[in-house]
Amino acid sequence: MDSLEIFKAVVNFGVVTKAAANLNRVQSNITTRVKNLEERLSVAPAQGPQTRPCM
Repeated sequence: MDSLEIFKAVVNFGVVTKAAANLNRVQSNITTRVKNLEERLSVAPAQGPQTRPCM
């Protein structure tokens, strides 16, 4: 499976564990693939959703 497809699944599901389950892979494999993709593209690590406090 292509690393970009894996990254897309993580973005769509919002968390690595749900993406891994949907792709029938272990969480550590997904994390490693995303990390390797970030290194190859020389980009900052992907961050979780940004939240702001509600007032």
